Amino acid sequence: MNKIPHLTTSRDESSPIRLETTLTAFFALFLFASTFSIALAQTSLALSLLTFCGLVVITRRLPENLGPRPLYIAIGVYIGWQVISSLAGTSPLSSIIALREEWLFLILPLGILLGRHQTTRSRLLSVLAIGVLLIGIYGIIQHFTGAHWFKSSGLHTAGGSYRLAGNFSHPLTYGYFVATSSVFFLNYLMGSFRNQSLGARILFTTATLASLTATVLCMSRGPLLALGIGLIVTGLMHRQFIRIAATLLLAIALAWIVAPKMIAEFESRLVNDLNQESRGGRLYIWNLSGRIIKDDPITGVGPGNFSQAYSNQLQTEASPRVPMGHAHNDFLNLAATIGIPGLLLYLSIWGIVMVQLWHRLRNTSGSRESHALATAALIASVAFCVGSMTEAAFADEELRQLITALWAFGLTDS
Repeated sequence: MNKIPHLTTSRDESSPIRLETTLTAFFALFLFASTFSIALAQTSLALSLLTFCGLVVITRRLPENLGPRPLYIAIGVYIGWQVISSLAGTSPLSSIIALREEWLFLILPLGILLGRHQTTRSRLLSVLAIGVLLIGIYGIIQHFTGAHWFKSSGLHTAGGSYRLAGNFSHPLTYGYFVATSSVFFLNYLMGSFRNQSLGARILFTTATLASLTATVLCMSRGPLLALGIGLIVTGLMHRQFIRIAATLLLAIALAWIVAPKMIAEFESRLVNDLNQESRGGRLYIWNLSGRIIKDDPITGVGPGNFSQAYSNQLQTEASPRVPMGHAHNDFLNLAATIGIPGLLLYLSIWGIVMVQLWHRLRNTSGSRESHALATAALIASVAFCVGSMTEAAFADEELRQLITALWAFGLTDS
């Protein structure tokens, strides 16, 4: 059994080793389940956390160096500000309850800890790749058949084609998941191909191709834009711009061939989004979100209160109520719910992560594996940020789980 560094110190190592094995198994299950089931994923994550606590009790010490200390300080201050915002809002208790998603930040220390050992890290990445491969294949099947197994409702349609959803409840969740995953595995594969075994090369290549194809076929503008920007940055970072540009053109051609009516559909949606009078358009939603921010710029309306605040803005316009759970933009959504200071604290977390990843990929003394992971996590984060411009991606638990796990891999000292 490969021991987790800096954790097992007891003379009688049988119990810690069993717990290490259990911790790795639960976290692997979390990664695999995150591709199709939020309930199973978070149950596995909770079991991972409990196992980790058991390890700490048995070994009587905390593991060292679980990532950049400034990052955890920023996360702590960010959560603290959300508590302040909750208490200042109109429904403190429900707002505090809405903060339960913040426990997903614990993916970071667990992932960094387990990712330190090369064998364990390779297994975890392989497990995630298998999950991405399966949901990519499932998405391709959905495109041709409309199958939505294990769900009572059918798939949405647009432009005469199915909008893929995998096993998720919404097409955009699936689209951003496969787009971010494909960018990550593409960059990881490009940076570590020579160091991989034949089996690993086949797995990561097929997972990348399946998720790329599923993203193209998902027929959602945001994920396609995120993928496009991710591919462009990939070409620039790896100095393979011509090849990546050719891949992007092939993706566009594939989308045109399999769904020729989607271009007209996209044009129609764009016109609707740019129409400031259309209540379902992005500009209309963003304008009303801006008014919410203007009314409560410091503490916001409180976590979980956006929908009611949005309805109140509609009433001032004598417009019918239209349910809106978020601002369809992560940054506006956070500024509206926890105020501009909360948004700045959120941006500080991202800033620290991006700077740390950049330093790791620029570190010439680091291993090829560490460089590949840092590059993959950084460019996947760029793609994720593109998605955040038109959707509250970080507010989506499935997507938040994914990007936090990718950060953990990128921040691992291998």
